Amino acid sequence: IVDLDSRDRRYQELAHAQSGMTRNQLQIGRELAVESILFVRMTALPRVECKIEEVTDLSTAALQLAMAAASKGQSSGDAQYKKPTGVTYLTVFVEATLVNVETGRSISFSNTKPHRLENDVGNTQCPSQLKAFDEAMQMVGTEIARNLSPEVVTFYIPLSDDTDGLRGGDPSRVQAFLEEGIKWAEEGNFDMAARQWERALDESGGTSTSALWNLGAYYWYSGDMDQAHSYFDRAMRSAEPGWMDDKRYVWTLFQKEKDRMAKEGY
Repeated sequence: IVDLDSRDRRYQELAHAQSGMTRNQLQIGRELAVESILFVRMTALPRVECKIEEVTDLSTAALQLAMAAASKGQSSGDAQYKKPTGVTYLTVFVEATLVNVETGRSISFSNTKPHRLENDVGNTQCPSQLKAFDEAMQMVGTEIARNLSPEVVTFYIPLSDDTDGLRGGDPSRVQAFLEEGIKWAEEGNFDMAARQWERALDESGGTSTSALWNLGAYYWYSGDMDQAHSYFDRAMRSAEPGWMDDKRYVWTLFQKEKDRMAKEGY
């Protein structure tokens, strides 16, 4: 997400109208190297209301309850702890739209929820509108992030270094390549990991189920869903009975993610 106001003048001009941004979103996205643009606008002037409400004085209530407990007396009810207090309700009318620059697909969120700011208990003056506006904007920002931010799900993909079912090559060399690849993956160097798994696959004559599976995980991580699907499918076809028992959930999650990305035009 890029703040267009911090960019060159032509980006600023395009940002003034959502239609302008939409017409040029692909070009802007490519030049700025972003996947999505967040467009935020106020749909109406803020609305402010000041009311006098009965607000509980928590400090007084706690003190009297403690005294009642100490004397084994009974509380006289909640009413005596309430005092007329000034309360400001400020509504910021904001519409936020997150646009995918490649597909044009967008999701939106609109806020019409008022933010409530109360004064010190017993003070019937209206609380500061400036403070209420600041807190309302923070609330709206949190709601935009909650409603429009991509959902991030983290889960563990088990990698394999076994040589079950090999029909070619030297099993010890195949396993050494597999283990070296996993070591690179644990260090965060997935490209080097993939090279080792490709060597394991070559050494096995294309029969290493573990190498196929690990390469499927690598291409999923890289975002190449078609290649990942191909390697996962080959791994499952070559796997011996029971080999997939602790990995089947990964395949299910992969299929769901692939379908979701296809529907969203990725």
